[in-house]
Amino acid sequence: MTNPKFWNNWTIATRIGAVISVGVVTSVAIIIIGAATYLKKDHIATFGRQQFTSLQAFAMYLDADLTSKLKVIKNVADIIPPQVLLDPSSAQQFLTNRTGLSTLFDDGLMIVSTQGRLLAEIPVISSERKDIDYSAAPFFQQAKAAARPVISEPFYSVKPDHKPIVEMIAPIQDTQGNVAGYLCGGITLNGDNALGNIARRQMGDKGYFYVFSQDRTILIHHDASRMLQKDVPIGSNRLFDLALQGFNGSGETINSKGQALLASFQHLQAAPWILAGNLPKQEVLTPFYENQRLVILTIIICGAAVILFSWISLLRFLAPIERFITHMKECGDNASPFQHTGGPELTLLATIFNQMLDKMNDTQAELAANEELQRTLLNASPDIISFKDGEGRWLLANKADLALFHLEDVDYKGKKSSELAGYSPFYQDTIMAREISDEQAWNHGSMLTTEEIIHTPDQGDKVLEVITAPLFHPDGRRKALVIIGRDITARKNNEDKLHKLSMAVEQSPVTIVIFDTRGNIEFVNPEFTYQTGYTLDEAMGHTPQSLLKTEETPPGIITELWQAIGAGKIWEGDFYNTKKNGEKFIEHVIISPIRNDRGKITQYMSINEDITARKQSDEIIWRQANFDHLTNLPNRRLFLYRLQKSILYTSREGSSLVLMFLDLDRFKEVNDTLGHDYGDILLIEAARRIVECVRDTDTVSRFGGDEFVLMLTRINVNAGIEKISKKILTALSKPFYLENETASVTASIGSTICPQDGTDISTLLKNADRAMYLAKGSGRNCWRSFTDLP
Repeated sequence: MTNPKFWNNWTIATRIGAVISVGVVTSVAIIIIGAATYLKKDHIATFGRQQFTSLQAFAMYLDADLTSKLKVIKNVADIIPPQVLLDPSSAQQFLTNRTGLSTLFDDGLMIVSTQGRLLAEIPVISSERKDIDYSAAPFFQQAKAAARPVISEPFYSVKPDHKPIVEMIAPIQDTQGNVAGYLCGGITLNGDNALGNIARRQMGDKGYFYVFSQDRTILIHHDASRMLQKDVPIGSNRLFDLALQGFNGSGETINSKGQALLASFQHLQAAPWILAGNLPKQEVLTPFYENQRLVILTIIICGAAVILFSWISLLRFLAPIERFITHMKECGDNASPFQHTGGPELTLLATIFNQMLDKMNDTQAELAANEELQRTLLNASPDIISFKDGEGRWLLANKADLALFHLEDVDYKGKKSSELAGYSPFYQDTIMAREISDEQAWNHGSMLTTEEIIHTPDQGDKVLEVITAPLFHPDGRRKALVIIGRDITARKNNEDKLHKLSMAVEQSPVTIVIFDTRGNIEFVNPEFTYQTGYTLDEAMGHTPQSLLKTEETPPGIITELWQAIGAGKIWEGDFYNTKKNGEKFIEHVIISPIRNDRGKITQYMSINEDITARKQSDEIIWRQANFDHLTNLPNRRLFLYRLQKSILYTSREGSSLVLMFLDLDRFKEVNDTLGHDYGDILLIEAARRIVECVRDTDTVSRFGGDEFVLMLTRINVNAGIEKISKKILTALSKPFYLENETASVTASIGSTICPQDGTDISTLLKNADRAMYLAKGSGRNCWRSFTDLP
């Protein structure tokens, strides 16, 4: 302990000088320690950012390589004819003709059937591998489950070299869109490719890159023995575990071998992998330690100079006071020391002191008035405000504070919270808890802001934002505590509602767009980016129509839309849009106005649903229901619908139409001698020839078998029927070349005219059918009209 007598024997100059010296030395020490600590952290952080930037560049490079190769596999799979999969030799020839792909896929390419059988591969390892079964292989199961282009999980190749590889797999589809097989391209993890380059690249002297998957498997590593190994136990590497939870960035960590590292992690987009980079922490800090010694020496020299300068200045500044003290001692007890008229500094000091004495009484009165004013202001505040001394005793509390805890009629001054708790049983626990929060503020040493929940008997729970500010004496002793609490219950409730609304919009399965009254986009949710490819930054400032290129949407819809929403109504309809990648799609759109508190429309919200697949499905169903599956001609259903409309038109306009029945002669002989497959080919070719003989406004339909029906509108019934009939008979009498076979058929045609021969569908069909049989009875390969019947 310091000897008080020894300290009291020191002069003021010595005391201040000593304090300054200790302060400077302490400050220098603190600066050195603080600067070293801060600069060390800053150095590591800066190095980490640089390392993470490099890692991101490599991640982009790796993503681009994987994405481009997966796109190549998909493009090649899309052009593989389905019939190639029926013949392994054709499949092998297809791959052999594309040897250029081997430069991209160093483990070769394979075509595998939907049952997992190997149909073809390049390079050919051996004939024994033909028809090898991959059905149980994880990469095949993964591709089969995905039904889209995928990158497989890494595995050891079953080929003789047993290299660690990944397969890029794309489904091969037949003309119906069904999966007919799979095209696989293998990439070795440690080969002469983008993946191998990652393993071979270094950071600094001892740093390295590696790649691992979500199941902790090391995929790529400069130490080949660690590839495809799970040798990083859970908890052995903190940042490794965080990266598996979604972390991207840099930080300090200890790896599974106990080595201190600066590690960086970046999730890849093309595959569920994580690219990582490690650099020993000692290597990171080497340049820092070299500069640190020079900085410390400089600070010490500057500190010594400051101490020396302070001592010299202090002695000069305090010299007049020393003279004043000496004079005071010489004056004696009966003298008036403050009447000294020596130097100007001492005279001024004495004058000021006497003036202070004169003003003391006035000041006391002013303080009393100010205290009353402050009390009035405090009581007028809706916030709770209170003051406590260093021992926790209440000094002052405004009406809001006393009313909250039902202490209005309690003499609270000088009492601690533990004493006041007994006066308000309902709030007893809350008041007692204030002592704990007060102690936290004292320990914190500066203003502390917390949120506290107050249970009230009649108003439910209240949330208060409490600011506690501790005040200390110069020697560090506790002086006073200022407590201010504001009721933020309404704000918290609003924040909770806004948070729920924000989460609902962010996680909505449909796209949501908010645009201003001029149509400019202000917000899009993540689903919009996923569906269209446009980010919020790309979309902002554009109108939905200009961004999504809605030129195919009828212009009248845009006008109708703005008329509706401009009038404050909800509009609903369909848009034909274009994604960022050029893909067309159809959206069902619901747009409603957003109004402010005054009811004025400030924005519009659009909720959009992609209905492309539904529209396409409706189109396919409609076509299957209305067209012949073999010839793609209108079937009986569609033909009869068009015939009914044309009959009504002829009746209304006073025009005519011609109905023809056409039956192929000796077609049964082709089926019996060559088979139904050749018969189908002949029917397709016959349909094509018949269509070429009529106009686009006419309708040709296949009713079934070898029977065709034609409807000719707006035709000269006298010359037109004969001209078209002869044209069709000539076209069908020519030989039919059916792959490696040749066949010949003719046709018998019967015709009838509406309204001359009949005005209803049943009559016209019977008339044309009878005329056709008349043509067959007349020797075939000719045409007859209904009027030719006896």
